[in-house]
Amino acid sequence: MGFFAYRSDDFGNTWEKLGQLESEPWGVGIYILPSDPNVLFAGEVHCQVSRNGGQSWVRRNDWWAYYPNVETALHADMMHFSEYTTKTGEVFQLVSNHGGLNVSYNKLLNISNLGLTTLNVSQYYDVRTDPLDPFFIYAGSQDQGFQRANSFGQDEAVLFDQVISGDYGHLTFSQNGQRLWIVYPGGSVSYYGDPYSGGSVAGWSIESDNESVWIPPMVESPYPQENAVYVAGGNKDGGSGSFLIRLEFMFGDIVATQNPFNFKLESGGEVSAIGFAKTNTDYWYVATTNGRFFYSKNAGQDWEQTINFIPDGHYLYGQAILVSRFDENRVFLGGSGYTNPAVYVSEDGGETFQSMTEGLPNTLVFGFATDPEEKMLFAATEAGPYVYIFEEAKWFDLSGVDAPTQTYWSVEYVPDFNLVRFGTYGRGIWDFEIQESVSAGEVAENAGEWSVFPNPSAGKISITTSGQKIKNSHLEIFDSTGKLLSKQPFQNNSGRQFDLSVFGKGVYFLRLENGKKSRIKKVVIH
Repeated sequence: MGFFAYRSDDFGNTWEKLGQLESEPWGVGIYILPSDPNVLFAGEVHCQVSRNGGQSWVRRNDWWAYYPNVETALHADMMHFSEYTTKTGEVFQLVSNHGGLNVSYNKLLNISNLGLTTLNVSQYYDVRTDPLDPFFIYAGSQDQGFQRANSFGQDEAVLFDQVISGDYGHLTFSQNGQRLWIVYPGGSVSYYGDPYSGGSVAGWSIESDNESVWIPPMVESPYPQENAVYVAGGNKDGGSGSFLIRLEFMFGDIVATQNPFNFKLESGGEVSAIGFAKTNTDYWYVATTNGRFFYSKNAGQDWEQTINFIPDGHYLYGQAILVSRFDENRVFLGGSGYTNPAVYVSEDGGETFQSMTEGLPNTLVFGFATDPEEKMLFAATEAGPYVYIFEEAKWFDLSGVDAPTQTYWSVEYVPDFNLVRFGTYGRGIWDFEIQESVSAGEVAENAGEWSVFPNPSAGKISITTSGQKIKNSHLEIFDSTGKLLSKQPFQNNSGRQFDLSVFGKGVYFLRLENGKKSRIKKVVIH
């Protein structure tokens, strides 16, 4: 089946069949240059170009040509075409794609990549602060690659430089924070001996019939002085099986060794999360893609499997395992929580688990972090940034009204600045400064004297007010983009019911105002 361009000069009454395209355009469609209607762009994996009114079409460049020519070639996956004119009358074209934004001043004969420097918004899989220099930040992103930035002296958005294009995640340090390892989909690992300014000096790839999730998990060695990491197999020798693989940089190359325990054979799934205890390096933990959990209390020599009830991981990234920095038997596990709890904790070294769900919506957990004293557990989730306050035994939403409604993919605690740092999938990096701990009662008291229940909700909610009586107020309902959907009177103090299901599933913001004060709540409708 072929895909052809057609042209009509009489408002669609008749059509002329033109040249054949190599494949059907995506939603971006066919774009006709306003400055020259004979030049057309069609978008899918490749950008197809016609310079004779659609009679013939050619690729602007192959998608693989981008990697050796990141400044002058288009990345794969076209998203939008547009044309503009400068104040001086110069015409230029913009092409957005999964690699960023490209500009051309001669109809794509020559292009320039605008996405290589001063990046501050990307689809981040992982964000890590340098353990030796807290002003230096690294990030792994979707298509816009491995990035780094020196944030010293920058009060607001930090501008990143792209080191290499592609999809990278699970940024991992070794040798007491001096070296850096990153992972590409399929298990291609790169080693950076000089993370601040150097390029990759060695690489290693898993060649296996049973590879892990899309970007295989990788963690620091339980012995931080080693120049080594552990990555989820695969089988380092190829063939079947799923093993823990240790990678060490030595004598100018990466040397791989493999733990003999075959998690694929024992569970039917592949390794999708790894954790080591810092207080006792004999305690190792592993989760698999089919929801099994394993623990070893003798540094991986022997393994025990728990029952199959833990949350499955994300097909791109796996689950999240975090071991307490004070107790090797205390393990937090996060994953998909749409049909079961998203977070579990074990207090006995992985033998049994209890759910931790109070205050957390049905969501998917990508990562965990704690404050230095472990009074709080932070979670990067598909529903936003959350914190579990152990004293209150409850989760709280951190996003408020300023943080974006977005998937939060990574989280870390930066003790030098006393802040928790989240990486989002499309809205950059967000820092939340921890100023002081407050109780749940204080939070409620300062929340504006009103509450919404249940939240999340299937649609029907109740609003209850307390404290000072609220008179002559209005309730405004906004969608996640800030668009006003409804405004209605709110005049009593005993509580009122509203049905948000008419607006569909999603995240909404409710504002209760009486002309003097404005109070805002975030509500999730599922």
